[in-house]
Order: sequence, then structure tokens, then C-alpha cells
Amino acid sequence: MSADRKNLIFRDRIDAGCQLAAHPDLQKIKSLPLNEKNSYLVISLPRGGTVVGDELAKQLKLTHDLVFPRKIPCPGQPEFAIGAVSELGDVIWNDYARQENLIDKPNVQQSKDKQIQEAKRRKNIYRGQRKPLESLSGKTVILVDDGLATGINI
Repeated sequence: MSADRKNLIFRDRIDAGCQLAAHPDLQKIKSLPLNEKNSYLVISLPRGGTVVGDELAKQLKLTHDLVFPRKIPCPGQPEFAIGAVSELGDVIWNDYARQENLIDKPNVQQSKDKQIQEAKRRKNIYRGQRKPLESLSGKTVILVDDGLATGINI
């Protein structure tokens, strides 16, 4: 086995979901009565978070759904997110975008619109005709992704 493989925490995303489900705090959810367990659900972010979230939901016997956020890249620095959008068109801007007056720039608005369309496209691919959950009101959400760069999508 190579030195790199020895340091891995998870073999793969399925293993990550299994290990997360084995966490003592999450095991408490698994043992709840059904009426209490129904107040919990797993929501994951495609792509890699979907596999982790699906396995976690299976192990805990919870409902699993997806959300499709997309980052809005900074002009000239595409890896730096200045905001994020959802497939519903919701937009969040970070402080940098506000301080630098980037929000109303035409290229930023075009990028925002492009990311909303991409989020909708991904939603159609991943969800198909299956309807999303109607309400998260009163629910405890376990939000799952397989990595975190800027955190703006979360």
C-alpha cells in the first residue's frame, strides 16, 4: 500500500457515509421512534455529496433530498466565489462582492444568471420528475457535501 493510501480517512464516498452514520450523535437519531425520526432529513449537494448523503440516509433510515447551489465566481478569479445561487434563483453575496460594488456589474449579473440556469439544469438531471420536499419547516437538516472550498455554497 502506498504512503498516500495509508493516510486516507475514507476509502470512498460510500465509506464516508457509513462512517458518518456510525458517529454516536447520529446513531442517536437511528434509534428514535419513527414519529421523532421523521423530523430529521439528509440533504446533500451534488455531485460527490450525493453519494455520501445517500449512504448516510440509508444507514440512518432517513429521507434524502438534494439541493443544487452554484457559486458565482469573481471576475478574473474564477476559483474565488463572490456569491452563490440556488436552482430557485435565490442569491447570496459575500461581503467582498458588496464592498467592491461587484453585484451590479453586467458580467457578474450574467455569471449569476448562467449559474442559476446551470443549477436548474442539474436539478432536472438529478431529480428528473421527482418532486422536492415540500417544506423544511420544523425539520433538522443534516447537510452533506464531500468537500468544502470557500463555503459559500453551504
